[in-house]
Amino acid sequence: MLAEKVSTAIEVIEDAYEEFGHLTVANSFGKDSMVTMDLVGRAVDRPDVFAVLADTEFEETLALRDEVAETYDIEYREYTFEQPAAAYEDIAQCCGEPKVAATKRALKGYDAWLTGLRETESETRRDAVLIDRDKATTKVNPIKSFTETEVWRYIAIHDLPVNGAYEYVYRSLGCANCTTLPEAADESERAGRWRGVEQTECGIHTTSI
Repeated sequence: MLAEKVSTAIEVIEDAYEEFGHLTVANSFGKDSMVTMDLVGRAVDRPDVFAVLADTEFEETLALRDEVAETYDIEYREYTFEQPAAAYEDIAQCCGEPKVAATKRALKGYDAWLTGLRETESETRRDAVLIDRDKATTKVNPIKSFTETEVWRYIAIHDLPVNGAYEYVYRSLGCANCTTLPEAADESERAGRWRGVEQTECGIHTTSI
């Protein structure tokens, strides 16, 4: 099953590079982004990769960033933003509009971008599609059908570097300010993000960018 999904993902990536003129790959240095970037690297040479990083990232995220930038054959671009002061008191204010604005800057001039979005992560991502053309910049989600277990299996099989913050047993990584540990076995993979508030997404996958 995983082999079939990998084959489909690579085919989607190859087709996207044929259809769209100027593509870039988003990497947050979480497990899903690393799988997506690795798959893109298997399909094309020296892909353009960007990251949008807050001033509240896990130290482990920055360490993986350094490793990836140094060891992967990619064109790497980085965009940073500062959290608003209110984000430290109200996590609903964390990783919102400033992150969306930085992502818009990163996508300026590009025809499409590839992401690690998956449909099994949470209810807000249940309707993810392989190619979302209803955006200002077409969004391609080649691993949208992968499960959490399949992502980790791919990482293990291909010996990908892993964000050290997962050693604390986080299931989904955002920044250090708005990411919490799991509290129940039956909660969704992204339940630890913005816990306790209505916020469930930073906005980069729910706005028209």
